[in-house]
Amino acid sequence: MGCEIGNNAVELISLDAIDSSNQVITSPVCQTGDVMTFYCEAQDGDGDKLVYNWESSSGSFSVDRDTAWWTAPNRSGFYHVICKVSDGVGSSDAGSISIRVVGGLLKGAVTNAVNGEGVSNVAVTVGESTGSTDENGDYSIYSSFKSGEYDVSGVHESFCPYSGIFQVSEDYASNTYTYNFSVSPIPEVGEIRMVLNWGAEPRDLDS
Repeated sequence: MGCEIGNNAVELISLDAIDSSNQVITSPVCQTGDVMTFYCEAQDGDGDKLVYNWESSSGSFSVDRDTAWWTAPNRSGFYHVICKVSDGVGSSDAGSISIRVVGGLLKGAVTNAVNGEGVSNVAVTVGESTGSTDENGDYSIYSSFKSGEYDVSGVHESFCPYSGIFQVSEDYASNTYTYNFSVSPIPEVGEIRMVLNWGAEPRDLDS
């Protein structure tokens, strides 16, 4: 009479896109040609050595077992990165994660018009795309910007709302853009404050 020990299942615990600080990116988005890092956590009930197989419908991989670096394809769209984990003796598990790839990136800084410091948690809207400033007042918005004008707004409960225009010229060769602006703290009763925002040219209002 034989005695056969069953093979315990492989379990994929998580599959995430991570940033340079190994923090999870909750809604992965990148530009065409960017490299994104993915980490897969899995376990095996028998302690078998696990094999990781990474796949995607497009783009290319550099892989080190549970970690993969994916180079985004040169076409905008939604793509899936899939990781299949197996123990080599019949058990496996798999997971996938969706990434949005876009052709353009708008980045900038939002500063306090009074002291010049960066303002965090400003809700920035450019056209139909949205983002939020980090602790340093910086923001990044991924979108496929075409030539034309886009309405810009910046909203924070402690500052006056900002509105402006972001323009992409027809002959602009890059797909990375910069738009900085300042927001004014809500003034005290009876206080009047004027804030001027302008670009690199002219360097001052006397030009």
